[in-house]
Amino acid sequence: MEQLETIKLNFRKPYLKMLEQAQLMHDCFELDKVLFQTKFIHMQDPFSSNWQIAINTADALPSNDSVLSHIALLTKTIDDEMLTARNLYQTLITYLRMIYANSPADVEAFGQSNYKAARYQHLRMIELMELAATQANQPPYQQALINKGFTQADIDSLSAMEQSLRTKNKAQETAKNNKARSEEHTSELQSHS
Repeated sequence: MEQLETIKLNFRKPYLKMLEQAQLMHDCFELDKVLFQTKFIHMQDPFSSNWQIAINTADALPSNDSVLSHIALLTKTIDDEMLTARNLYQTLITYLRMIYANSPADVEAFGQSNYKAARYQHLRMIELMELAATQANQPPYQQALINKGFTQADIDSLSAMEQSLRTKNKAQETAKNNKARSEEHTSELQSHS
């Protein structure tokens, strides 16, 4: 099979309609294949099978709607996790303010001034949770937090939250990148069929 060329889709029909039309045209060609092949020598086999392979490959790709739906689901999942992370971080800061009421520098060691910028941005919140987990596990802070009622399980949940956000963010970014690659591949297949 020849090298496929990437082109911009140049039609106004929905992609699935174009795919359906390509299959219909192929099926019509198959019915009158002998007539076509006697008049157009370039349409002899493996033209028909290559055409069908291109249609099947394009048909195997998930529809744009299903890809967008999957990305929306991943976004909702990470947004829900962000809400949980904000609540956890705010709880930590509340405990720190009780413990270090006269020492704002100790509260700032957990990145409090970065919270406003980080609270709705995935990557910044991941960094903030990583800082909070690291600091909360440092001996002077760890014991003070535990003595005040912020348990070791709460401290461990900071690190777990950071890892969960990181994993979910990566899944979302991968899905977005795969969508772009899928659109490129779809263009290649459509240009060939």
